[in-house]
Amino acid sequence: EQAVSLDPTFSKAWSGLAYNYALLPAYGATISPRQAWDRIKVATARAIELDPSNAEAYTALARGNIGDDYNTIQTLYEKAYELAPNNTDVVNLYGDFLVVIGDFTSAERMEQKAIDLDPLAAVHYSDMAFLMFMTGRIEEGLNFGRTSANLEPGSVVRADPLVAGLMLTGEYDEAIQVIRRFEQEYESNADLINWWWCLL
Repeated sequence: EQAVSLDPTFSKAWSGLAYNYALLPAYGATISPRQAWDRIKVATARAIELDPSNAEAYTALARGNIGDDYNTIQTLYEKAYELAPNNTDVVNLYGDFLVVIGDFTSAERMEQKAIDLDPLAAVHYSDMAFLMFMTGRIEEGLNFGRTSANLEPGSVVRADPLVAGLMLTGEYDEAIQVIRRFEQEYESNADLINWWWCLL
């Protein structure tokens, strides 16, 4: 918001704002998807007006989209990928979308490319772990989950696939240890932890 205020003609400031709004409902829970979508549309329209080749704008428009069908959203991701095939955010989020529509082969290719492009980003291993679980490759998923948790040891979100993998492989004692560690760290806020394995 400060960047947009300082330079309203800077396309990447607008797309950066839109991209944050696209992720905020999932990570921050401080804004509803509908509120975010209204702001995303404004910011991406300005970003694309200033620079039609801004891949981040198309990615934000696809990621935060609650107004269009999957075909339209896929077209937006394809446009972003065409413009920036080595942008890890584009690759990762396009891979996430491919999981949603059930194209697991293409999703795996994208998630692996994201890992290759940025091997220290835990989010890529988390996403790959859940893709492995969905395709029945539980041990592989657990390995990706361990990597995710090791790269960001203080993150509950990155521990999700580790706990899920441990539960799915019957390694309950280790899963309980991980859960208890985070509950101790969160103390009175432990009830805010949302373990993904509860949804499996």
